[in-house]
Amino acid sequence: MTTTYFGRSQGRQTIIKSVGGAIKVRFTDPVQAIRYFDSISAALKDLQEPLEEYGRYIVEEHIPRQFEAQGFPQRWPSLKTEYRKWKEKHYPGKPILVRTGRMKAGFSYQVTKRTLRVVNRVTAGQRNRTPRWSWHQEPSEDSPLRARPMLQTTEKDLVILSEHVFDHLEQAGEL
Repeated sequence: MTTTYFGRSQGRQTIIKSVGGAIKVRFTDPVQAIRYFDSISAALKDLQEPLEEYGRYIVEEHIPRQFEAQGFPQRWPSLKTEYRKWKEKHYPGKPILVRTGRMKAGFSYQVTKRTLRVVNRVTAGQRNRTPRWSWHQEPSEDSPLRARPMLQTTEKDLVILSEHVFDHLEQAGEL
């Protein structure tokens, strides 16, 4: 983030870079500039609203799109032959990472003023009660599972986050 300090030479341009974008502001009144930056500073300390909007996007649009595309931008690897045959017999017509649909439907998010956490606590069938999706998101070295990440963020996803944050900052900066 870059800021230009307002001194005697009023009207200098300040550029704030944050979350992949930039806000340009110009003031002739230093008091107005101070009020503006105070409101922006306060808004940056509480990003709950834009993170809430982004969390909703991730759970309601991004993750369902991952399941529909079977991974995007990186496609999920196909099932191993033996398991594919077993799954076709026991869960006919179900795509990769779907048996009952509980894991796919189990995503939610938690937001604080400065954090967004995507969670899925579905552990059905797991011996150690580890949430099933974490095994696929980032399997351990000794895991027989292949990586099939459901949270693959793209440039488009980062732009959406940026738009939510900038809308929030823009509203805070209105004097």
